[in-house]
Amino acid sequence: MRKNRAFTLIELLILMVAAVLVTVLIFSLLMQSADKSSLNSRKNFAVKNLKITSRSIVMSSNNLTGFSKGFLSYGLQPDTLEANRFLRDKFASLISYSKFLDDEKEFRNFEVLPVKNPSGFVLLNGTQVGFYYLNENCGDVEDSTKACGLVIYDVNGKMKPNKLNKDQFTLNLYRNGIN
Repeated sequence: MRKNRAFTLIELLILMVAAVLVTVLIFSLLMQSADKSSLNSRKNFAVKNLKITSRSIVMSSNNLTGFSKGFLSYGLQPDTLEANRFLRDKFASLISYSKFLDDEKEFRNFEVLPVKNPSGFVLLNGTQVGFYYLNENCGDVEDSTKACGLVIYDVNGKMKPNKLNKDQFTLNLYRNGIN
């Protein structure tokens, strides 16, 4: 007599659950990879635009004092809203943005807020950018110990994780550029 070899119902259910788990795991890994790729492309876009804009600001200053010329000539003091707005407006005149940010509440998602009175804007791709004027006695890019200011940007806006070096990054401003 021949025995009929067939799968039992429980074996089929176990097989289906395993297939679903593998599918969910693969989908999750693909989504994480896509998110990471998107964050990297937004970061590269923001850095490229901010560096090009900073070069334009330095070149339009008619001398090598770049950022510090504006602060000193207008008598702006570090760590003030006026100085931070001045810096923001210098960039805003040369870059495409969707709106200004001037309220500390709008910067709550930033993990690093080194000074009060933040000022910034939102780029067209949703990246939030904050500007901070820190020091009137600043150096050149080569002298990385004396930054004029700080640019903090969050490449995915208010969406999580809102962690430094994950979706939030910083650039230092110097007399002759940004790094």
